[in-house]
Amino acid sequence: MKETERQLLDAVSTIIEQEGYSELGINKIAKTAQCNKVLIYRYFGGLEGLIIAWAKENDFFTSAYTGIAEKLQNTDISDIKELGREVFFTLIDFLRKNNMMRQIFIWELSGNSKFTEIRRIREEHGAKLQQTFNEKYNIPIKNIETHAAIIVAAINFLVLQTSHYPYFNGIDFSEEDSWNNLKDAIGVYIDLLFNNFNIV
Repeated sequence: MKETERQLLDAVSTIIEQEGYSELGINKIAKTAQCNKVLIYRYFGGLEGLIIAWAKENDFFTSAYTGIAEKLQNTDISDIKELGREVFFTLIDFLRKNNMMRQIFIWELSGNSKFTEIRRIREEHGAKLQQTFNEKYNIPIKNIETHAAIIVAAINFLVLQTSHYPYFNGIDFSEEDSWNNLKDAIGVYIDLLFNNFNIV
């Protein structure tokens, strides 16, 4: 990657961190990166291409796909529940620490069309992981997909919601113990899920 490309991607992060995603624009990014705005078109094809490139670096499931796929290929069926825990717990920690990922979700929820491509890529990777799981263990995954979607949606909502106001359902998520309790609860769901489908 050329140094200027890196500067432009870093400029997107700087603007989002300091002023929010609504302030992103060709001129603002070029000024922050201290380069000519023509380079945004040359390297990324325009603002949308730049944002997609930035999102690919900061989106959890897109950036983590290769590592998760490799672990899935090398995980024995007896350890599959632990891999599930690892993926969900890593997502929680990543979202809590990574303002960039939270901004991606907020931007997506706002209906911004620029994130159609990153959502497509994320879903494509998710489908590949599910297919890998099915082929490796020869287990129908339809219902597992639904349960996994519920867990991921709950994680995304709780992290986004409590990043602005720490209380939810009487739980103070400014306390680390609350997040540890959430992980324990997810672990229980994973055990019930796999036991229900007689996977292990």
